[in-house]
Amino acid sequence: MSIQRKKYSQEFKMEMVEAALSGESPLVIGKENNLNPNLISRWKTQYLNGRFPENSENDTEIRKLKIKVCEL
Repeated sequence: MSIQRKKYSQEFKMEMVEAALSGESPLVIGKENNLNPNLISRWKTQYLNGRFPENSENDTEIRKLKIKVCEL
């Protein structure tokens, strides 16, 4: 018998990453959305490294600008 993994939509993942980038703790985000905080941290790392699924060149530029805004 195999274990079925839940698949999350790209939009949902982006919402979680944006919440994490805005300064909210992955632990709080995880509790609110019934997710493991490590999963949110992994998505955030993938996003920051440009390995997030379905990234294009425009998305990369937008990602860099969002990171800069969050830092300010």
